[in-house]
Amino acid sequence: MRSILSGGPFGEVLLGLNILNFPYRWDGVLAAGELGCGVVAMNPLAGGAIPSHEQALSFLARDGETATDAAIRFLVSCPQVAVALIGFATREHIDQACRVADTATPFTDAELDEFRAQLGRNMDAMCTGCGYCTGCPRNIPIPGYMQVYNEKQIFGADEAEMKRQMQHHHSWGWLVGRQAAAAECIECGVCEEACTQHLPIVDRLREMAGWEQSSS
Repeated sequence: MRSILSGGPFGEVLLGLNILNFPYRWDGVLAAGELGCGVVAMNPLAGGAIPSHEQALSFLARDGETATDAAIRFLVSCPQVAVALIGFATREHIDQACRVADTATPFTDAELDEFRAQLGRNMDAMCTGCGYCTGCPRNIPIPGYMQVYNEKQIFGADEAEMKRQMQHHHSWGWLVGRQAAAAECIECGVCEEACTQHLPIVDRLREMAGWEQSSS
C-alpha cells in the first residue's frame, strides 16, 4: 500500500479493516496516515461475524462493552480512519453505532498488543463478505458458502460442527433457496479472480461439498 500510495495523487484508500484482521492490515493503515490519505474501512464487523459471535469474542470488550461495541470503537477512534462503512439492518443498530461514536476512546497500544496475541493468523484469511465473488456461472451462492466457512476459519469448528452448520444454513441461514450446491463447482476460477482477498474459494467449496453431502 505504501508503494501504491506513494506513486500517485491519492486522497483516500478503501480497505477491508476490522478489529479481527487489523494485525495484518495495520502497516498499510499507518502508511496511509503518514502519506495524508484517509482510510475508508469496509467490513468493520467482519461480515457479521463479530455480532454473531459476541461470547467467543468477548475478550475484545472492555467494561460495559459488547464485542460489537469494541469493533465499532476501534475504527471510529482510529485517527487514520476517515469513514467506517457500518451496515445497518435495524434502528437499534444505528443507535448503537451513534452511541459508541459519541463516547469512543482509542484502545491503548498495550490493548492492541493484547489483541494481536489472541488473534490467530486465521483471521486474515476469513471472508469479509464483500460479495465480489457473486456471478458463478453455475449459480452457486459463493458468498453464502464463504460466510459458512468462516465458522471453521475463524473459530476452528470441527468436522462434526461444520456438518451441523451446513444443515442449519440450508434451512435457516446463508444457503436458503440456493440454486446450486458446492459440489456443482466446475473449478473455472471466476470467483477466485474476483476475490479481493485471493482466498482459495475452489478448495473451500470442495471441502464444503463433503460436509454438505454428509449432512444431507
